[in-house]
Amino acid sequence: MFGLFKKKPSFTTKHVDFFVALVYRLPERYRFLLPQINMEFILGVKKNILGYKGSYTFLLNANIARDFRDKSMPSLLIIKNLGVWNQRSKAFEFVELYLVEGMFSGYKMMAPMEDLDPHIIDVNLISEDKSGDEDKLNLQKILGMVDPGLEEILDIQSTFKIEIPEGVFYVLKNLGDGNYLGVDENGGVYLLIHSPYTVELVFADVDSFKSALLSGKTDIQGLCESFLSSRQG
Repeated sequence: MFGLFKKKPSFTTKHVDFFVALVYRLPERYRFLLPQINMEFILGVKKNILGYKGSYTFLLNANIARDFRDKSMPSLLIIKNLGVWNQRSKAFEFVELYLVEGMFSGYKMMAPMEDLDPHIIDVNLISEDKSGDEDKLNLQKILGMVDPGLEEILDIQSTFKIEIPEGVFYVLKNLGDGNYLGVDENGGVYLLIHSPYTVELVFADVDSFKSALLSGKTDIQGLCESFLSSRQG
């Protein structure tokens, strides 16, 4: 979710105008999202490789994320059943908005954005899915006791569940560029790499993983970079 966007930014003024107009027509309690919708904070947008069809993830500017993060909010909150008028089909199209600790982190939209009119929306069926709290509890059960030092390194508070053919994983660390370090329900720690698509076991159990981090023998970002380098070589 965080990182530097090396290519031409894919979050454009078109996106800014669309989501600003959309949020203005949501119930007032969501107006806190407005200051986030700009090209300084949202650096890019890409398809969620490990997610579902129509799901997109924002690349956020880590340097100013602290200005918008609210740890009192759910680790993952999904605003669901938001009806936006499809000018082509002449019907309302459901859109979902993703929030991670209060930060606007992505969306799900099955129709092309150009077909939707954010000035005409239906909020009668709107609902909130706070399943991120359940994901966090499940991750904490898998990890057991975690040293405070590790809490600062890992993304436990903003974890989410990834369901892919290889199994169900909970994110331990967002490595950027669509890559994650995750743990499965049996405690195995894996690198989840989107290109080339790879699910690689790096620690057989969470105790070994925690011990390696605490000893300083393992650096998470270095682990990912080493793996990617070996694949390129």
